[in-house]
Amino acid sequence: MTRYLGGLITKDESLVIPSNNFEDTSAPGVWTLEEAQALNKQGLWPTAGVDNPVKFVENLFSIDVYAGTASSNTITTGIDLANNTGMVWGKRRDVANSHWVVNTANTATSRAEADGTFVSDKSSSFTSFNSNGFTVATGDPEFNASGGEYVAWTFRATPKFFDVVTYTGTGSARTVSHSLGSVPGMIIIKNISQSDNWAVYHRGADSSAPEDKYLILNSDAAVADSADWWNDTAPTSSVFTVGTDHSVNASSENYVAYIFGHDTSSDGMIQCGSYSSATDVNLGFEPQWLIAKRYSSSGNWYMLNTVTGFTAPSGGSVQSTARLVADLSAVEGNDAIASVLSTGFKSTLFDGSGDYIYMAIRKGKMQTPTSSSNVFGINAFTTTSSISTIYDLGIKHDMVIGSGRAGSNVPVVEKRIQSRLTGMGKVGGNAQQLLTNSNSSESGRSDFNQAASSKNAVQLDAVMFDNTFITTGIFWAWSIAKGYFDVVAYTGNESSGRQITHNLGVAPEMIWIKERGGTSNWVVYHKGLNGGTDPHNYVLTGLNNGYDEAYNTAYFGAAPTSTTFTIGNNQANNENSIDHVAYLFASATGVSKVGSFSHSNGSSTDVDCGFSSGSKFVLVKDRDQGSDSGDWYVWDSTRGIVSGNDPYTLFNTTAAEVTNTDYIDTLSSGFQIASGFATGDYIFYAIAA
Repeated sequence: MTRYLGGLITKDESLVIPSNNFEDTSAPGVWTLEEAQALNKQGLWPTAGVDNPVKFVENLFSIDVYAGTASSNTITTGIDLANNTGMVWGKRRDVANSHWVVNTANTATSRAEADGTFVSDKSSSFTSFNSNGFTVATGDPEFNASGGEYVAWTFRATPKFFDVVTYTGTGSARTVSHSLGSVPGMIIIKNISQSDNWAVYHRGADSSAPEDKYLILNSDAAVADSADWWNDTAPTSSVFTVGTDHSVNASSENYVAYIFGHDTSSDGMIQCGSYSSATDVNLGFEPQWLIAKRYSSSGNWYMLNTVTGFTAPSGGSVQSTARLVADLSAVEGNDAIASVLSTGFKSTLFDGSGDYIYMAIRKGKMQTPTSSSNVFGINAFTTTSSISTIYDLGIKHDMVIGSGRAGSNVPVVEKRIQSRLTGMGKVGGNAQQLLTNSNSSESGRSDFNQAASSKNAVQLDAVMFDNTFITTGIFWAWSIAKGYFDVVAYTGNESSGRQITHNLGVAPEMIWIKERGGTSNWVVYHKGLNGGTDPHNYVLTGLNNGYDEAYNTAYFGAAPTSTTFTIGNNQANNENSIDHVAYLFASATGVSKVGSFSHSNGSSTDVDCGFSSGSKFVLVKDRDQGSDSGDWYVWDSTRGIVSGNDPYTLFNTTAAEVTNTDYIDTLSSGFQIASGFATGDYIFYAIAA
């Protein structure tokens, strides 16, 4: 558990120790005076031994999609802006409507259009900031038209990440105080008294003196030089300076400033930088949100995020991604302009050659989960012939496995796996899918897609699912979180001993790898292989079969670490120029458990996972049965883990669900393997109820 200690304050920034933001240390934390003042102002001064939630991006930033209703519509973001300073920026995706921006420093009902110059009262449209989201009302097309598709980005103020301040212009150069507690990376200012441009300061707009330059958010214009905007004065950790231009400082007019951080520390959540031409931009983290603009000449402000479609490269090349443009009201487009990397992003030439600036926000969840409720979801469903059925998974899903349970024509149920990183797909399009029960390559299908109405839901095409009408089915969903689960995409190079960077934060205990562009079997690493002795020298060559473990150092060959896992030159997990995906799992205390056990037929076996209320998902595989028939059994509490018959699915076959066996029973600390299960040495993965 991350702890924040201390209470000492210094004015000498060189004395600020330790460098890891005071996590897990025995020494008292030392803050700068500016940081302490900012924390106190927001009621966030750390208490010794208590988790500080504002150190985790998931508590400060949210990407949400929602469907318009033309009536009161509450969107749950998980961000409390009823009691904290912040901003919501939204846009309709499916038709051309203006961006809208609201903040807590003004009234919730006052909004500005990011792609325009004017301010207007929208009191009938945006009605409130809530402790867990916000509410919009009526049928205003910009906010909540019936059936409209919307996206909203919520920012909560906290030191080093984001702040909102208001001020009144004087007509002469002046400073404005802020509570960011660090030097801003980007500042956006809007005159809220009259029609005016959105003024932008960005630290990357000039290599030596960015304070001499300005940009305009509602324009594609290149960077310009004028002392009238920032008075040629660099911002500090406590103030920024405005000149005399009416966009930033007209006499007696009111302004709002949105101030974004630039934090390159190991757990920093936001970076503002620059680059030239097409390149890989190293952030030190995987981003979930990006805005970028060519500044050396004209260029739009492109906006990308992982919920609506911001995916990994394929074949080493940038892939098409959903994007909006901050300076245009245009409908959401799709362009090959940037792709996500585990340590940053890969950029093409958004608007041609030249110099670019960007702001990127780190992927969450940064906090190790303490409950499974917000990182794992199940929905057992019954379909109709409608293709518009929405299924809520209860979490922002980064990976989903969907399976039929029985078909009306034939009992063939394929297990389809999708992830945001490889392309969940927009409703009406194709999602990129693999099959756990097959070695087939990735294919684009419309069986199920990311729902346009919620980041927590998928939309099913009941007619297409498993190529037959499936009357019942089930989804299992995982959310990325530190110490629990991660997804990595990479292109193979057949280099032995290659290290793949991940963001799990701990050494993965189970890894599933599949080449997306080839027909090799799945490759599985599990810490329980070979009885837990040098498991990296062993491999299971398939989720899609029942093969025993095998000694083979050509697959992994080295133990994974908290930042990397090592692969060999086998084409199944490292074929040259072929895309691969890896799913990484770990044991999170009280949430998930990766382990092993031995079982003898005729007696039951208790498997202690350290849980308190039993398991809601259990995956079991015999690692050394000897007959190559060790199926991948899957049980869950939604279908039933009870003292009696328990329905199970086999990941490695197309067989329909089996309902008439009793192989697993309840156990508060984990699960119990029933006496009728076959004798063997097993590996498992379980998630707590």
